[in-house]
Amino acid sequence: MKLIGSRLERQIEARLRASQVWILKHPEAQHFRSILGRTFGSVRSALELVWTPDQGEDLYLVLVNGSSIARFEIPRDISFDPELIPVELYHPLDYKRHLKGKDSNLTYLITMKIARETLEAAGNE
Repeated sequence: MKLIGSRLERQIEARLRASQVWILKHPEAQHFRSILGRTFGSVRSALELVWTPDQGEDLYLVLVNGSSIARFEIPRDISFDPELIPVELYHPLDYKRHLKGKDSNLTYLITMKIARETLEAAGNE
């Protein structure tokens, strides 16, 4: 599958870029940064592949630094300790093997593209 710049691709890209800005810079995402920082140390790129709201917590899959996918659940209870949140790590290619459907594959490809661009830009600063 190749990226062709379709309207759907642009919509997915806009959502992913907004997720990265929120995770890396928004004050309300401090818990995200704490969890990712504890696991990865330096976080230069973080893109939300999947967000699944559930009754008591939200499940996230986040591509971090273009090289690992972090899976974790954040409780809706505002008094949780980010240090106690377990994080499962997956290699992006392992994650890709389990994708089904065009939208999921497009999201993966666009996420990898944005991560690569972000990391290249950070390397040139």
